[in-house]
Amino acid sequence: DQIKFWRINMTKEIDFVISTSLNEGKAYEAKMKCSGLKKSALRSFSEHYPTYPLEIITYDHEVGCKWVLNL
Repeated sequence: DQIKFWRINMTKEIDFVISTSLNEGKAYEAKMKCSGLKKSALRSFSEHYPTYPLEIITYDHEVGCKWVLNL
Protein backbone atom coordinates (compact mmCIF):
# COMPACT_ATOMS: atom_id res chain seq x y z
CA ASP A 1 0.00 0.00 0.00
CA GLN A 2 1.16 3.52 -0.76
CA ILE A 3 0.21 6.70 1.08
CA LYS A 4 -0.35 9.71 -1.17
CA PHE A 5 -2.29 12.97 -1.10
CA TRP A 6 -4.95 14.21 -3.53
CA ARG A 7 -5.30 17.74 -4.88
CA ILE A 8 -7.21 19.24 -7.81
CA ASN A 9 -6.27 22.85 -7.14
CA MET A 10 -4.66 24.94 -4.43
CA THR A 11 -7.81 24.90 -2.29
CA LYS A 12 -9.07 21.33 -2.61
CA GLU A 13 -6.96 18.53 -1.20
CA ILE A 14 -7.16 15.41 0.94
CA ASP A 15 -4.21 14.72 3.25
CA PHE A 16 -3.84 10.93 3.10
CA VAL A 17 -5.04 8.56 0.38
CA ILE A 18 -4.18 4.88 0.73
CA SER A 19 -4.81 2.64 -2.28
CA THR A 20 -5.33 -0.99 -1.30
CA SER A 21 -6.18 -2.36 -4.76
CA LEU A 22 -7.45 -1.16 -8.12
CA ASN A 23 -10.12 1.50 -7.49
CA GLU A 24 -10.24 0.72 -3.75
CA GLY A 25 -8.70 2.36 -0.73
CA LYS A 26 -9.26 4.79 2.13
CA ALA A 27 -8.84 8.51 2.55
CA TYR A 28 -8.24 10.68 5.60
CA GLU A 29 -8.36 14.43 6.14
CA ALA A 30 -6.51 15.68 9.24
CA LYS A 31 -7.67 18.88 10.95
CA MET A 32 -7.03 20.41 14.36
CA LYS A 33 -10.58 21.84 14.41
CA CYS A 34 -13.74 20.96 12.50
CA SER A 35 -14.33 24.64 11.78
CA GLY A 36 -11.36 24.58 9.36
CA LEU A 37 -12.86 21.78 7.29
CA LYS A 38 -13.51 22.55 3.60
CA LYS A 39 -16.55 20.48 2.70
CA SER A 40 -16.15 21.27 -0.99
CA ALA A 41 -12.87 19.32 -1.00
CA LEU A 42 -14.60 16.33 0.61
CA ARG A 43 -17.41 16.45 -1.97
CA SER A 44 -14.98 16.73 -4.89
CA PHE A 45 -12.89 13.80 -3.68
CA SER A 46 -15.98 11.64 -3.13
CA GLU A 47 -17.23 12.44 -6.64
CA HIS A 48 -13.88 11.41 -8.16
CA TYR A 49 -13.36 8.35 -5.91
CA PRO A 50 -16.76 7.07 -4.72
CA THR A 51 -15.33 3.70 -3.61
CA TYR A 52 -12.86 5.30 -1.17
CA PRO A 53 -14.35 5.86 2.30
CA LEU A 54 -13.32 9.29 3.61
CA GLU A 55 -12.80 9.97 7.30
CA ILE A 56 -11.85 13.10 9.21
CA ILE A 57 -9.24 12.85 11.95
CA THR A 58 -9.28 15.66 14.53
CA TYR A 59 -8.54 16.58 18.13
CA ASP A 60 -11.69 18.71 18.12
CA HIS A 61 -14.58 17.59 20.32
CA GLU A 62 -16.89 20.35 19.06
CA VAL A 63 -20.61 19.64 19.28
CA GLY A 64 -22.10 19.12 15.83
CA CYS A 65 -18.83 17.96 14.30
CA LYS A 66 -19.83 15.20 11.86
CA TRP A 67 -17.87 12.38 10.21
CA VAL A 68 -15.12 12.64 12.80
CA LEU A 69 -12.73 10.24 14.47
CA ASN A 70 -11.84 12.12 17.65
CA LEU A 71 -8.36 11.43 19.00
